[in-house]
Amino acid sequence: MSTFTPFVANPSPAVDAGRPGVALVSISRLQSLCEAVAPRYAGRAKFFTVREGYGAAVAALQAYVDAGSVDVVLSAGSNGAYLRENLSVPVVMVKVNGFDVLSAITRATATWPQARIGLVLHEAIAQELADLSPLLNVDLRQRAYRSIDEVRLAVNELAAQGCRVVVGAGMACDLAQQAGMESVFLYSLAAVEEAFERSVELARVSRQKESKRVRLNTIVAHLRDGVAAFDEAGQLEAVNPAMLELLGLGAAQALSRTTRTPPRESGARSRRCCARRAPPSSRSTNASSRSAVAR
Repeated sequence: MSTFTPFVANPSPAVDAGRPGVALVSISRLQSLCEAVAPRYAGRAKFFTVREGYGAAVAALQAYVDAGSVDVVLSAGSNGAYLRENLSVPVVMVKVNGFDVLSAITRATATWPQARIGLVLHEAIAQELADLSPLLNVDLRQRAYRSIDEVRLAVNELAAQGCRVVVGAGMACDLAQQAGMESVFLYSLAAVEEAFERSVELARVSRQKESKRVRLNTIVAHLRDGVAAFDEAGQLEAVNPAMLELLGLGAAQALSRTTRTPPRESGARSRRCCARRAPPSSRSTNASSRSAVAR
């Protein structure tokens, strides 16, 4: 299987043409949950499975992002955080809530009573859970991670502290089993379903925004006045030749001067800037004679 493969068969050419693309990126057990949920959303989005992580996932995705095949990426943990920083499309994270953590710990204590349990969480430990551990009668040790190396370090430390079971993301579970410990997968089906809802809706909005940008480019390209449109993140959405002439810039220069902030899980409104050409006599003597209106 290639690292980038369509997951759901196309319902029909007509339906497929209007569906946005969502890439499901995971190198661990999360992929199985994603593949179980994806068929429910087949009519609303196209899904692609990417069985890579970090830099390899970015390399596998980039060409498809550039081509407009992928509108949103769904991932989790440090892998998702890395993709969010290195891709130009929104990255939706599968979020673990308190119920998911308590449910996983309950499964661990029910299966292995009296066992010392290690909990591995992304970014930060659950301080409230640490305070409640004595009341819950759970011998719990927690570790947080932000990278693959920190996951390995966390699992090794928990093993050294005598933990018999590790609760965490897929990579933590795999490393725990390699170290001779038991494991309980942290992510729930409900958490994945919630992430799918956010991903599909965000992909729909992103696709609409791109269609709007294309229409905007078509319109402004034929205007006599110089026009440029920016979103709230400072990214250039559209600029016509008249504006480039007024600014004395080429298209590549204009793009390089915008702020390239990867979009998040919320849309950004556009701001338009219109600069009118001044009369020839004024333009030749005073560049400030050009009037500019932003709205």
